[in-house]
Amino acid sequence: MKKNKKKCIIDKYTQPIYNPHNIYVCKNYTKKDLDKLFEFSDKSSIYLEDDPNIASVCYGVIDKKDNIQCIVILLNVDYGKEYKSINTISHEAFHVAYRILDYCGVELTNSSNECYAYLAGWAAECIHKTAIK
Repeated sequence: MKKNKKKCIIDKYTQPIYNPHNIYVCKNYTKKDLDKLFEFSDKSSIYLEDDPNIASVCYGVIDKKDNIQCIVILLNVDYGKEYKSINTISHEAFHVAYRILDYCGVELTNSSNECYAYLAGWAAECIHKTAIK
């Protein structure tokens, strides 16, 4: 019996304030699929193979179309419904906020925490929109 392939979804969201940073939220993609679209620039993190035990992961990448640095959030739908949980979404949203603001030179301090909170909220909304599709 042939296994049904789930529809691949990739949504692009443009962050409106800090730099022209785009995030791509990907559902039902493998890292092999993403290698065709992005150059993985994040040398500091381990490049994990597809693993059904990982709910999601956030990568710093270069978009091969326009050579712009962006962020990819890969939602692993094989991890039950965990990819939809508020915990996973907020976890990845913080990674997005940290990566963008770190790139822009904004350190997390008492006076900058509102920037992080705003950006994490925006990223969480983007991730949620794709996760529920």
